[in-house]
Amino acid sequence: MATQEAVDLISSVLGAGDPRLRDEDKAVERLARECGHLPLALGVMAGRLAENPGESIAGTVRELAARDVRDAAPYGPGLAGAGLGDGAAPGTSGTALLAVLSPTFDVAYRSLRRGQREAFRRLGLVAGPDFTPTALAALQDCTVGEARGCLEGLRQAYLVQDVGPDRYRMHDLLRDFARERGLREDSDGELQAAQRRLLVGYLAEARHAGDAMAARSRPRAHPGRRGGVRPPPSAPPGSPGSRPSGATW
Repeated sequence: MATQEAVDLISSVLGAGDPRLRDEDKAVERLARECGHLPLALGVMAGRLAENPGESIAGTVRELAARDVRDAAPYGPGLAGAGLGDGAAPGTSGTALLAVLSPTFDVAYRSLRRGQREAFRRLGLVAGPDFTPTALAALQDCTVGEARGCLEGLRQAYLVQDVGPDRYRMHDLLRDFARERGLREDSDGELQAAQRRLLVGYLAEARHAGDAMAARSRPRAHPGRRGGVRPPPSAPPGSPGSRPSGATW
């Protein structure tokens, strides 16, 4: 993105009334450069600032720059975090992009509450394109309401996006970062137990959806009327036991 486009993206996330946009206009441009003018990194960092209105943009830039220097060595030549300010070269591989974006993701991750950080790491175990609060509840071994609250926090931080009613998606690079954090912070036993709970939950939901599909029989002739057809009784649309909800699942 061009610098002005990046600044506009940050402004749209923070909102036109945010006084930091006026008081720290130069810091906004430095933040855009520090994020490499990459929309994903810009959205994540702007989301963090939106959730923390008392945090200065200049302070976030300094934190990013310091983490760039600290993390530069492991990435090797050409992939140092400090190179993020120049953006990613066209054709950069996913692994290289993750290395470049990791400092940005890490700053946003550290600002989450403990339960949200755990939720974020667990979502790295999801293999499908999207997920639901029910799936996260299985991964975290918590209630669906608690999982929904964590997902809302992650959505506000621009770490997941909602793609439908009670259905969310995570960018592939964020998913890779979440998986990496899980391998670092969680034990093998914890990760395996979370995966087992998720698979058991998927199996139970698949059986429930299959039962809902099978519960609707084909129309049959009315016994008391020649040629008449009486459709079977139907469940309310969208109810847990209805054929449409089973097909949607």
